[in-house]
Amino acid sequence: MRITVFTPTYNRAYILGQLYQSLRDQSFDDFEWLVIDDGSTDNTKSLFENWKLDDNNFEIRYYRFDNVGKQKEINRALELAQGELFFTVDSDDLLTKDALEKIDKWEKTLPRDGSYCGVAGSDGDMEGNPTNPLFEGLYIDATFLNRYPESGMFIGHDRPWVFYTDIHRRFKYPEFEGEKFITEAVAWNRMAAAGYKIRCYNDIIYLWEHQEI
Repeated sequence: MRITVFTPTYNRAYILGQLYQSLRDQSFDDFEWLVIDDGSTDNTKSLFENWKLDDNNFEIRYYRFDNVGKQKEINRALELAQGELFFTVDSDDLLTKDALEKIDKWEKTLPRDGSYCGVAGSDGDMEGNPTNPLFEGLYIDATFLNRYPESGMFIGHDRPWVFYTDIHRRFKYPEFEGEKFITEAVAWNRMAAAGYKIRCYNDIIYLWEHQEI
């Protein structure tokens, strides 16, 4: 399996269909959709039962657990993932039609020296306007410390990050009893401290819109 698209979800049945359709529309089909339902009380489960019966070019793997929070579900997903690359896509967002195709091509251009943890494109709003800083050239090599403006080369606070699964497994989130939120920076900054770079592109591959719930 080339790519695991991972979606953690909680009570998002009302909007998950747009992400599902964007995956059906992909120009690249060597991927799985791994979904962990973090204890939803709506009809999320029945949606996936029906979608698994559709004629899709990709496998849907749906799991439901008690509510523990997104970062603990990412840890679970990393153990379940079958893809070489691991791409977290939130349940209220969607991908451009060529998103996974571009990710596949970008990764194949990376030096094989073990110094990269993955690749990233750019976020955009639902009208396709970029929401990340743009830079000259096709791409820029950075670390997660460049998420901070004071670093001198600001790549944006968040982008559609795509990791090598085996590397991300080495940088899981710490888990604490009763704690449901750990900032992603805990894992990302540890990758930077270990010397890993990430190659960032201007291309918009991920569309998002803030949801109140």
